[in-house]
Amino acid sequence: MKPVVFIIPPHLQQRGRLIPSHHPIVTATLAAVSKRAGVRTFVIDMGVTNRSAEQVLADLTRLNPYWVGVVPFEYRREMPIAPSLEMVQMWRRSLPDVRFGLFNCPLHSEECADAVQSEVLDFVVYGDSEDCVHLWSATQKWIGAGLVRRDEDGSLERIPPIQQVDWSIVPPPAWELFDLSRYVPSAHRYRTAPVLPIFASRSCPFGCDFCPHMLYHSSDTHSMRPIEDIIAEIVHLQQHFGVRSVEFYDPTFGVRRGHVEDLCDALLDLDSPIEWTCFSRTDLWDRPLLERMHQAGCRSILFGVESGNDEVLARTQKGISLPQVESFVAECRQVGIDTVASFIIGLPLESPERIEQTIDFAKKLNPTYAQFHQARAFFEHEDWMELGTVSGSWQETSASLNGLAYVPNGFSQSEIERHLLKAYAGFYTQPSKVIELISSIQARTDVQRLWSGMRQIATHFWSLS
Repeated sequence: MKPVVFIIPPHLQQRGRLIPSHHPIVTATLAAVSKRAGVRTFVIDMGVTNRSAEQVLADLTRLNPYWVGVVPFEYRREMPIAPSLEMVQMWRRSLPDVRFGLFNCPLHSEECADAVQSEVLDFVVYGDSEDCVHLWSATQKWIGAGLVRRDEDGSLERIPPIQQVDWSIVPPPAWELFDLSRYVPSAHRYRTAPVLPIFASRSCPFGCDFCPHMLYHSSDTHSMRPIEDIIAEIVHLQQHFGVRSVEFYDPTFGVRRGHVEDLCDALLDLDSPIEWTCFSRTDLWDRPLLERMHQAGCRSILFGVESGNDEVLARTQKGISLPQVESFVAECRQVGIDTVASFIIGLPLESPERIEQTIDFAKKLNPTYAQFHQARAFFEHEDWMELGTVSGSWQETSASLNGLAYVPNGFSQSEIERHLLKAYAGFYTQPSKVIELISSIQARTDVQRLWSGMRQIATHFWSLS
């Protein structure tokens, strides 16, 4: 049987090789589904290898695959579709017998379906795509949830996306197909390395209006992964990749308390203990559960605060309050769990005074770490358009490549960037924060990790300039 190839498109900035701070778990999982079925499977990450479209064409000519699946919507590297379509058109001219498609397409994107209709692509798969890869690997036929392809009469066949993930067909990601040294997680997201990501659930039941999650994961029902599968994958990562930490990449970890409690019990029973971190919300936890999580290896929780202004925060529909955030951070500090507070600069209704309130609140909150991002527009919001403008280009950093830059009324892009720089400088140059971070150093690896974090922040602003 001919092999198959998954391709992560190149990044957009012409500044050398990209060093992502997030591992490509979407592509690695799709590749694992294919590989487990016995299909020879290859992965090309053009962003980290800096390979040109012409060089990839030479690779594809040598491999002579049955099909090529491009994944422009990787975790935290959600890229525009047009550059991928341009590359595919060039490859197809030299490889007319190879089928080309896109995986994990954003829901409701007619641009993807139009590319199938115009025969630029042979197929696209909307949302979580493991089902299609699994069924093709078993049958060599294009069937499965989320698939769009042409019928013999030229009309489009559309199969609805999945409503809930079938975890039985989701194996551990095929990290062996990647050069893992090319991915460097942000220093504030872990304590010990090596570190790799894992999913304990998919989808998210919350409706924050700035979040793109539901564009890329089509399950309408929040889906918890079986505990035994999570533990099996952690053991696999320990045995085959020597990991000492895992990051739970769930959009919102801990939605169901019972699942977290059962997971903690299972983690405590591991022969080799593992440290772990997660992305979550501040309103899901209480002191007893945080203590249990810490006992089970939880060392850090990343959460969104978004804004230090009540009116801006309320408009996001996030459903949290600033006093509640303060209480959560205080409890984590008492338990011994690091906190990573994430803020968005330039949301609708923003003003210079409100940005100052956000910066001041970040200092007052005093999480272990803080990160600040510019607001991004992933899809059309009528009120966003009334309250600001969307730039015509995608911005890219080591932390992420996603969405069009959003600039609220009364600001310019350069002004937003100056506020971002002021936020980072204001938070991390506080004498108390400098002393705290220095005091946290216990080994040479801590020095290396914090130095890496400083470099990542510097690269972030260099890429915006």
